[in-house]
Amino acid sequence: KNMDVELEIPHYNVFSAVNSRSIGYVRRRNVSSTNPLSFIYSVYPNHSLVARLEKRKELRRHRGCVNTVNWSQCGNYLVSGSDDTQCCVWDMHSDGELSVCFPTGHTANIFCTRFMAESNNRKIITCAGDSEVRAFSIGEGATINTHVYTCHESRVKKLVTLDPNSFLSCSEDGTVRLFDLREGSQQGGAIVVNLSSTEINCIAMSGSTFCLACGDSLVRVYDIRSYGPAKSNISPFSCFAPEHLTHGPTAAYVTGIDISKNGKEILATYSRDNIFLFDIDENRVVQSIGTPADDFDHELYYVDSESDLDVYLGDEDEDDGSVDGNDDEDGEMTGEVLDEGEEAEATREVERERVWEGIGEIQQETENVNTTEKNTPEIVPNDSPSQEKPYHRQRYSGHCNVRTVKGVSFFGPEDNYVCSGSDDGRIFIWDKLTARLVNIMKGDSAVVNVISGHPFDPVLATSGIDSDIKIWEPIGESPKPLDDQEDIMAKNQELMQSTNSRMVSIVFLRRLLRQRLAGDETNNMDIFF
Repeated sequence: KNMDVELEIPHYNVFSAVNSRSIGYVRRRNVSSTNPLSFIYSVYPNHSLVARLEKRKELRRHRGCVNTVNWSQCGNYLVSGSDDTQCCVWDMHSDGELSVCFPTGHTANIFCTRFMAESNNRKIITCAGDSEVRAFSIGEGATINTHVYTCHESRVKKLVTLDPNSFLSCSEDGTVRLFDLREGSQQGGAIVVNLSSTEINCIAMSGSTFCLACGDSLVRVYDIRSYGPAKSNISPFSCFAPEHLTHGPTAAYVTGIDISKNGKEILATYSRDNIFLFDIDENRVVQSIGTPADDFDHELYYVDSESDLDVYLGDEDEDDGSVDGNDDEDGEMTGEVLDEGEEAEATREVERERVWEGIGEIQQETENVNTTEKNTPEIVPNDSPSQEKPYHRQRYSGHCNVRTVKGVSFFGPEDNYVCSGSDDGRIFIWDKLTARLVNIMKGDSAVVNVISGHPFDPVLATSGIDSDIKIWEPIGESPKPLDDQEDIMAKNQELMQSTNSRMVSIVFLRRLLRQRLAGDETNNMDIFF
C-alpha cells in the first residue's frame, strides 16, 4: 500500500525558538541543548521559513548553461561548471564574490564539479562530455591541473567523494570507476560497477552506500565495502522502481537521484514521470533483469523545433548564453571554436537541415520503438509474496521533467524537503512526509536543472539554461501564496503527456550527426538500429 496520503503537517513556533536561542537555550524534541545547530534543526521543519524563500542574488561569470553547482562542506563556498568549460569558485561568506575562475582544459560541457572532502576547499574534481575526469589544486595565484583521467569511453556525468583522496565517477559507458589522487593519472579508474546494457546518468552516496540512476527505470543500490581486489564488478544489494514501471515497456528512465544523509532513503526523478521516494530498509532485490537491445537508448531529447535542435548541436546565439571556448580575464573568448566565418555558418546551416530532415523521417519509427516489448526487470521483496510492501513510500508531482536531464535533491538538515527543477523554469519544493507543495519559485527563463541545498542553512543555489547561478534565502516578508498552484501543475502534466513533442534518442542524434558529416547516405533507420 503506497503512502500517497496526506499526513498532519508539523507545526513549530519560530519565534519561541529564536527567543530561546538568544539566551543560549534550545529545546528540540523535548531535549534541551546549547548546541548552535539545534536551533537549525528546530526551525527548519517550519513551512513558513521555506515558503519565504526568494531570490537573493545572481552569480554571473559563466557564458553558457550552468550544469553543476555544489557547496563546500563548511558552506562558505560554491563551485560551479558550465558549457563554457570554465570552473568557478564563489565565496558565499563574502556575499557571492568570485574567488577563482579558471579554464579546465575540458573540450566539452562540464557536467559536475566538486570540492574534495577535507581539502580546505583547495582541491577540485571535474568531469565533462569529453569523457575526461580532471583534478585541480588551487594555490596562491595559480591553479594546477594535477590529474587527467581518460579511462572512460563516453560522457562522464557525476562525481562523488569517498574521503580526502578518493572519489567515484559514473559515465554513459555504463561504468562506475574509482580514483585515488595519491596515484598517477595512469593508475586511476579501476572499475567498481560495469553495466553493459545501459548508461549511468547520476550517482549519489551516503556513508558506504551509493545508488545509481541509469537509462532504465531501476534505481540500483550498492555498498562500496563490497569492492575489493577479488571483486572488481560489484552487484547491487537492492533495486527499486515505481510499481507502474515494472509491468511492461516504458520510455521513462531515471535522470537524477539523491540519497538521504542517514543513507536510508532515496529520491529518484523520472523523465516524463514523477519523483519517487524509496526506503532502502524495504530490501527489494532484483529477481531477474532482462537485457535490452544494445542499440535501444532510453535517454531522449525534447526536439520540437529547429531552435531546440540548435540547443543540442551547440549552435545557440550568444544571447542564449551558450558558447564554445573559454573566457580569459578580459572577458574575451579563447580556446577552440567550432567554426568561424560565413562559410562555416553556411556549413552548419546545411547540416542542421539534414539532421532535422532525418529526425522528421524517423519520428514515427522512434515512437514505435518506445512501445516495442522488451524484457522488464522484475522486482520482488525478500519476504513472502503474500506480504506486500509499497514500491515507493511517497510520490511528488506538479513539475515537468521532459526537455533536459533534471536532478532532484533533499533539502534541510534532516532532509525535511524535496526539491526539483522543471521545464517551465520553476523550482518546486515539497514537504517530504506529506508531498504537499510548500513553495514554487521562478528560477530560470527556460529550464531549471540543478538545485543544491546549503549544508545547514535554509539557502538554495540553482542553475539551468541561463548562464547565471541564483541564490535563494528566506527573505520574504510573508509566506508566498500558491494561488496558481493548480494551474501550474495542470500545464506541466499536460506537457508531460503531450504526444505532439518530438522525443528523439540522443544516441541516435550522435550517430546521425557523425554519418551526415561524413557524407554517408545510410538509411536513417539503419543508423538508429
